[in-house]
Amino acid sequence: MKLEFQDFGIEPQPNQSFDNAAELNAFLENQRKESMMCQLISESGYKLQIGIDGDIGCAQFMSNDDEPPYLMAVTPVKVIESSHDFIMTGSATEVASENCLPFELIKKLVLEFLETGAKSQLVEWEEC
Repeated sequence: MKLEFQDFGIEPQPNQSFDNAAELNAFLENQRKESMMCQLISESGYKLQIGIDGDIGCAQFMSNDDEPPYLMAVTPVKVIESSHDFIMTGSATEVASENCLPFELIKKLVLEFLETGAKSQLVEWEEC
């Protein structure tokens, strides 16, 4: 599959495409430096919105037409005690602790999304 990257930053990074797991993995590793949110749009008709901030992240799965349901990934192992703010278009976006996942799990969700274009079975998803 091919994924289209779109940044939600106040000064967004250029849109780019990924169809290679190694390139996407390296790109995700580079994003750990600063809190950010972005979306990865698949040819399958779905997109994965992710937040990354150091060792934690969040993920929301939805259709490309932005219609419900909006599904948030639920962490299998609690990594923080309280909510966390990810930066989206220059503003803090609060994410509940149960939706904050370890960065390594975020990478697995994203790489699986690149392969399948579907939501991962590695985590539970809750409607938000």
